[in-house]
Amino acid sequence: MSEQPPAAPEPQHSSWEAHAAYAAYSAQTGAPPPPAKKTAAIWALVLSILPGVITWAIALVLIVKVLTQPKDGRQNGRGLAIAALTVIGGWIVVIIAIVAVVLAAEPDRDSTGAVKEEGTVVVTGLRVGDCLPETPGSEAQTTVTVIPCDSPHVQEVYANFDVPESTSSQDDIDRLAEGGCIERFPAFAQMAYDESVLEVVYLRPLGSSLAVDNGVTCMVSEGPATTGTLKNARR
Repeated sequence: MSEQPPAAPEPQHSSWEAHAAYAAYSAQTGAPPPPAKKTAAIWALVLSILPGVITWAIALVLIVKVLTQPKDGRQNGRGLAIAALTVIGGWIVVIIAIVAVVLAAEPDRDSTGAVKEEGTVVVTGLRVGDCLPETPGSEAQTTVTVIPCDSPHVQEVYANFDVPESTSSQDDIDRLAEGGCIERFPAFAQMAYDESVLEVVYLRPLGSSLAVDNGVTCMVSEGPATTGTLKNARR
């Protein structure tokens, strides 16, 4: 009878290999989501950086939501909310400074409202009869320079009107602005626009600011510098 080798001992599993809790932990992926209050604070900070009344209003709602909720010992985004509030405050200071500078540089006008000396006005403050030394650029305009119309100038304001605040797109704003200026041209120049050698340029609001400003300013030019008004030009 042959001698049988002793049976191999059963393998012993180390405790960490069989620890179900460890296995469950190792299967987790990613970090837990941040608390809802911190998420709101992050959004408030992002929106506060973007210039715009609507974005600031939404940011303020989120800031109030974060700051008025009780502390629970966790990171709740209060620091981010305070930072967002500081950014909005900074924007307001900048706007006030710009307005102050513009008001200080406003042109002198006579009793009829005509410009007597060169000055700067916000685009929403342009009046019929104001004259500009140059054509405004295609980029967004905040202020423009005006001069007396008896000085050589390039543009003359001949009409102001509003587009509906409910206008849905920038294309519609542009269409209404151009159509409105052309419609008002004959009353100024005493000639239909398609028969005139004069050129119409207009300033119109951007869709993002339509709730704040929905005004259109129509201007007329004959190309080179003009002295005097083009009203009743008939050309």
